Amino acid sequence: MKNHLKNNDLKIEIHRPPASMNPVAGRKIISQTAEAFAMFRAIASMDPDKKINNNDVFAEKFVPLVEKCNLYLKAQIVRKDFAQLKRIIKINHASPYFYANARAKHGDAILTDALKNGTTQVIILGAGYASHAYRFHGAAPDVKFFEVDLPEIQVDKIKKVNEIFGKLPDWVTYCPIDFQTQTLEIELKKAGYDESKKSHFIWEGVTYFIGAAAVGSTLQFIADHSAPGSSVVFDYLLRPVIEGDFRYYGASMAVGWVTIMGEPYIFGIHDGEVESFINQKGLSLISDLGPPELTQKYLIRSNGKEDGRMMGHFRIAYAKVPDKTVRDELMKITYKEVNPEPAPETHTVMVPADVQSFFDQFNKDFLAHDHGKIMTNYSDKFLDDGATKGIMSYLWMIVIQYPFVKAATSRKIILTNLRIDGNIAHFSGFAKSNTCYDLEEGTIIKENGKWKLYGNQKTADED
Repeated sequence: MKNHLKNNDLKIEIHRPPASMNPVAGRKIISQTAEAFAMFRAIASMDPDKKINNNDVFAEKFVPLVEKCNLYLKAQIVRKDFAQLKRIIKINHASPYFYANARAKHGDAILTDALKNGTTQVIILGAGYASHAYRFHGAAPDVKFFEVDLPEIQVDKIKKVNEIFGKLPDWVTYCPIDFQTQTLEIELKKAGYDESKKSHFIWEGVTYFIGAAAVGSTLQFIADHSAPGSSVVFDYLLRPVIEGDFRYYGASMAVGWVTIMGEPYIFGIHDGEVESFINQKGLSLISDLGPPELTQKYLIRSNGKEDGRMMGHFRIAYAKVPDKTVRDELMKITYKEVNPEPAPETHTVMVPADVQSFFDQFNKDFLAHDHGKIMTNYSDKFLDDGATKGIMSYLWMIVIQYPFVKAATSRKIILTNLRIDGNIAHFSGFAKSNTCYDLEEGTIIKENGKWKLYGNQKTADED
């Protein structure tokens, strides 16, 4: 958007709390990001295309535990209405869905390789709704799985597993840890973890929420208390996003989402520096994949087309524990960046008066809880020759019946990114009312001099 436009300043205050020394920090209750990714894995497990399907047959079984995410999505997952679910994914440009599926498939590929190479223990840090222990038992009946998480999180998980199997599996050890008073080293050992055996650690969806010290100490634990040949897979955030660089696809929306949920990003690694970071902890990097590589490996459908565009600000690292001589040499490497915790910051998005007026009107119609008024904000020139408008109309008829929507008396759409090109504008951010909040991302177009939601003008961002 050109800077010479007359704009109103919209400022987002992002206040980041101190990070704790905890590999599953900030998870007093199951996080909304964890819930969302569990639902995304469940949806992808229904895909009829075997190249895309993640084979997580247990994902949908854990969906009834999800409490805070989109109720309509949850209902469609229970109904196994994959076609409708994919329409919703497309309408909402849900880039986290595609990342969740690629991450799940990549993690499974690495775990399969680890099991083939003699791993006898698998430790899942911040296990949440992870299902590795139940899906891989048939292929590796002698392998012991440890699920590590906060006690209050494991209570519901254990109840659900007991319901699914009729009893708790004897190959899974649930290791609850209160990090205020306990340590990973002591509690894992008490649970039966044997550091002399080759082990594989799975650490997904956690590092960016816990701070540099906690990430470093956890990787150091793995290096110090695992047999040579042991391994770890973890995903991490590209640090420029924390510093306000939103050039990566989906980054601005993601920052707004996690911040309003009280789970802000606080740790990241610059592109190209993960190897020196983990070397310093005594680990050897095997692979470091970003969106292009993950897309080519896991998101190309049988017809040769991409299933969708994933978020661009995450990467997945896979590392191994070398023998002591190599470890000592690696640990002499100095990581380039100290990674101090970021200070509170303000991100400013410039919003032209006519665009702000459109969002104000949409909020007014939302608070009227009037389906007809809400739909007047949508373009007549809708994607898929109008079919998408019909789907959105149906969704709103359901949404306005939700109690927390009916109870809403205030609402604000806060933009984290806005790009205007003539009569087309792409936006992302989040909406906050007195009763709920949700993601906001999409396209608005000018029709007869007025901005309307969505349009049939496709761009590279939407393809």
